[in-house]
Amino acid sequence: MALLTYSLTWLHNTPTPNQMEFFQELGKEPRVKLRVLHCSSHFDTRPFSLGSPWLAERDLSFHHEVLRGFNLSKHRDLYVNPGIISAVSKRSKGEVWLVGGHTIPTVQMAMWVLNFHKVPWILVTEPPSMRSSFRDFVRDILLRPLRMGAKGAIVYGSRRRAQYFSRFFPENRIFVTPQYQNLSPLLAIQRDTGSFQEAKKSGIRYFYAGRLESFSGVDLLIRAFNRLALKYGDVELQILGDGSQKPFLERLVLGSIKSRVVFHGAVPRERVPRMFAGGDIFVHPNRGQGWGMVVNEALAAGMPVIASRAVGAAEELVLDGVNGWLLERPDDENGFLEKMEFFAASRACLREFISNARKTASRINLQSGVAEFLGILDRILQPI
Repeated sequence: MALLTYSLTWLHNTPTPNQMEFFQELGKEPRVKLRVLHCSSHFDTRPFSLGSPWLAERDLSFHHEVLRGFNLSKHRDLYVNPGIISAVSKRSKGEVWLVGGHTIPTVQMAMWVLNFHKVPWILVTEPPSMRSSFRDFVRDILLRPLRMGAKGAIVYGSRRRAQYFSRFFPENRIFVTPQYQNLSPLLAIQRDTGSFQEAKKSGIRYFYAGRLESFSGVDLLIRAFNRLALKYGDVELQILGDGSQKPFLERLVLGSIKSRVVFHGAVPRERVPRMFAGGDIFVHPNRGQGWGMVVNEALAAGMPVIASRAVGAAEELVLDGVNGWLLERPDDENGFLEKMEFFAASRACLREFISNARKTASRINLQSGVAEFLGILDRILQPI
């Protein structure tokens, strides 16, 4: 059977380096003609999400356009771009649309207009990170267009939580995939695992990178580390990132161990590999995250990951006792402490965990991601 070719339009909220890099790789495919529409040109320069900075417009492998419009909120993506209606109306023949960010007004308009014009489209999204009867009720209303015309869903996250979308599609129309990215700067970090046991006589550095907000769970991490540090005098905690909770988190650190907890703040992108190279164990206590790219990055840097099933990337990539530890609940302070203490007490095990982390990360490169993505498109769109 001949391979399908695609004219794709991808409606996205704002350009982030990782996503732009994925678009760049996808646009190089001979089977794909790619157009990307963004609701805004502004993006948070999240320092812990590695990838290319903005590529020069002339170097892009795809057509890129920022729609005119405005944001209804200073704190959330609530973009209104009236031009989306004409963009759908003036589409090319045979075009397939990919849309994500269903809470964005522009995306809501796009889904309804795509259905009206009977344009084939696919939802690309993370699964819900927080569930409740009320949240599901509102979400079901916002996603009502799925039942009326979407061909399927591509879900970045855990297979377990992706089952939410079975209320809209049969299972053969729901495809779960990791979020792929360029991890080469982190895979290039040299770790002398051959002499690791000797080197670790100098101490263990636990590491966190991300936002310092209530949902990040860093308060739990600090409380667990306080208890660990009272027992082991050579452990340290390195925290990268900033946020509204930083003053509160600094106060949580016990006075007797303050010299062993370092808040680095946000760091420039080019310094991220060097900072990750200084960590030994990555602890990601986030209380609810659809994917969590920083897990990919930590594994690529050779750090075993301690996280819970509340983080999609952890649930899919962390193998318990192989490349890290996976807890059932994000609020299990004793569980996080136990797994952190495992490495403090069993340092000889680190060598194997590092090797396994790297092996896992090497499988989620951009080229593999594009190949998997095209395979998913083939399965969703074959009947068209």
